[in-house]
Amino acid sequence: MGDKKPGITCTLRQLNDIIFKNTSEEISKSGRWPLIIDPQGMSSTFLRHRDTNYLVGLHPSEMQPERIRIGLLGAMRYGKPFVLDLMEDNFVFNNVCSPRFDEVYPGLMKDIITKNILKPEIYEKLGRSDDPQEYSTMQIGGQQLDNFSFIVLTNNQSPPQELLDQFVPIWIE
Repeated sequence: MGDKKPGITCTLRQLNDIIFKNTSEEISKSGRWPLIIDPQGMSSTFLRHRDTNYLVGLHPSEMQPERIRIGLLGAMRYGKPFVLDLMEDNFVFNNVCSPRFDEVYPGLMKDIITKNILKPEIYEKLGRSDDPQEYSTMQIGGQQLDNFSFIVLTNNQSPPQELLDQFVPIWIE
């Protein structure tokens, strides 16, 4: 990786502006979602206390397909971040999270990573006929969808290159 880390380096205090006020052009220009790398783990506390839909990849109860589906629908409907916390285990992304997301529908994680999830014909795959009105895919769109984001969080200071390539790394100092 060399001396310079790819992506953005910031403090926890600066993270608020970068994530919630979109002050970093690097994220918007990249076309990728953020990967927050915080070895101290303070970002998890910060993000849990914000208006986010927050799931922990290592908690089996949180990696249930229905919980993932409703979490994504809610985040898209109400224009807020969906946070996937890998904790210190970066391999949980490919070994647990991606397969569980793909149980919602095959290829869901790829649609999220590529941002195809923002297209109506894609996010409509998340909907079910018996969903409550507030989770209807008909309610998704406009400014709320523009404010939706998918954030991956890790406490491991050496994430796999694959994650660094798929997401915009944000290193917390």
